[in-house]
Amino acid sequence: MIHRQMLLALVCASTLIGSAACSSQTAAAKGAVRILIEFRDPVDGAAPALLAELSRRSGAGVRYSASVSEKLHAYELACPSTDANCASAIENLRTTPAIVTLSADQLRRTNQDPSKP
Repeated sequence: MIHRQMLLALVCASTLIGSAACSSQTAAAKGAVRILIEFRDPVDGAAPALLAELSRRSGAGVRYSASVSEKLHAYELACPSTDANCASAIENLRTTPAIVTLSADQLRRTNQDPSKP
């Protein structure tokens, strides 16, 4: 329980810090679905081979966004119009043995533009 609370605090802190620094990148990727992936083992979240594998498995474009820890990374999914909310891409990724958890990166989305309600 404490581990999860610490992880959530870490995600919140990194989201708040990263949202201002990445505002130009987030505007470029408008419409993408943001996700957090916790891997079973430490990985280089931005490694081209990992991105290619995530893209292959999901059937969507996958763009690295940020690292929270050695195992937890944020990504953006660019899904085809037939799967606008990326439901099937997310389910495909959830079946990947190397992935422990996958969740929507909702904290980052709400902090993208603090001037808008």
